[in-house]
Amino acid sequence: MGEHESWVIDGNYSRLYLDERLDAADAIVLLRFNRWACLWRVMRRFVKFHGASRPSMSDGCIEHLDVAFVWWVLHQGRDAEHRRWYRDIDRRYQEKTVSIRNQRQLTHYTAHITNLQEHTI
Repeated sequence: MGEHESWVIDGNYSRLYLDERLDAADAIVLLRFNRWACLWRVMRRFVKFHGASRPSMSDGCIEHLDVAFVWWVLHQGRDAEHRRWYRDIDRRYQEKTVSIRNQRQLTHYTAHITNLQEHTI
């Protein structure tokens, strides 16, 4: 898309040209960890970076945790509409979509991608 040769989109930006971005993507990686694993990761991240910006965040964007975000992690982000959204992406882009459901799968996938990159350079 645009002038860039490569890019990564992290997060849920479904209202920002989603179809165009999915069409242009070489790979779509959906992290579909269970709600409790996600909550654990959120809490661990909050404890580690509380009151500071994470390295992956913009300066001045302070790590915080509130009830609304916990509700989103546990319930709202996993409602029937979101589940349908993921299934639709899986169906429409099955040749380039990978659904990862746990840390072991993520570790394996990233090791595989790293190995591919090392052999193409």
